[in-house]
Amino acid sequence: MMPSKKICLLLSALLYCMLATAQNAAGPNRLRPDSSIKDVRQRLIELALPGPDMEIADRNEIIAQQMLQRSKRTIMNQLVVTGNLNEFSIKGSQPLQNAGNFFPRYNIGLQIPVGLMFTRAKDIRVAEQNVAIAHAERSKTYGEIKAIILKNYEDFLMHSALLDVQTKSASAEYLNFLKVESDFENGAATEEAYNEALKKYNEEMTKKINTQRNREFARIEIEKYILVPLDDVIKGLR
Repeated sequence: MMPSKKICLLLSALLYCMLATAQNAAGPNRLRPDSSIKDVRQRLIELALPGPDMEIADRNEIIAQQMLQRSKRTIMNQLVVTGNLNEFSIKGSQPLQNAGNFFPRYNIGLQIPVGLMFTRAKDIRVAEQNVAIAHAERSKTYGEIKAIILKNYEDFLMHSALLDVQTKSASAEYLNFLKVESDFENGAATEEAYNEALKKYNEEMTKKINTQRNREFARIEIEKYILVPLDDVIKGLR
């Protein structure tokens, strides 16, 4: 291979390395200063809370509270009011001298089932426990959502940083491979050296691809809860 051709290949490889580095620095996954990361986390949690899991927990707590109120009102549905009028009240034409035998003119009574007095208190206690359980389930759901969001955001940050490092490492191995390839074609490098350079380049590219995939998995898990693109949230807080 002519020396000029070697120079062209090296310049092309150097240009590729510079473009890859610049693109990574200017891309949407460029990390913000640490002082802003807390804002992103808080915003992600705020967006995740109105999701279906939290809505189910909220509604279950409302149902439990309504059942408690229903248990407290149960006694009102079981009360029986009775009343009657005596004959004198109905037939006002009877002789007045017999009226004394028909007082009181009316009778009113209130019947309370005996069993209700024993079961009502127990039903109320059960309903109160159901309210406490629903509240605890809501708190548990909140904690789980928060943990999922924060864990996956940490993974997203870690894989983004690793991707930056591995992009540069893959670019460096690519430059080395081009040099060894040129030397091999000119007889200045052995086939073993050529294969070793190609192997290292492929290994770095594999690491880069796996890291990029893991970062996207973290992004997908976050967006499943916040229902908006993660990049839009990060850009919106800049």
